[in-house]
Amino acid sequence: CVNSCQSVLDRCLFLQIYGSPGTFWEKELESLITIAEIKNKDVCELGYKLKDMEMMEEKNQILEKRLSTVLQQNEELTARVEQLKTLVQ
Repeated sequence: CVNSCQSVLDRCLFLQIYGSPGTFWEKELESLITIAEIKNKDVCELGYKLKDMEMMEEKNQILEKRLSTVLQQNEELTARVEQLKTLVQ
């Protein structure tokens, strides 16, 4: 009888705190929906950041190719200058 009395008291306390079980689950569902919306927003923002990073990576690769070309041209010009120096002397 003590366990059943405690169980009844627990249920009464639960109803006082949370209202009817339906109300409790409605509040839980609303809370979970809010959390899901926040997480969805976070995922969308991360998606935008990922796209930005992918674009930056592409630009970086293009700039690296340009840099490589310019460095190669610089080496060729330096070699020509050295050849001309030897011809002038």
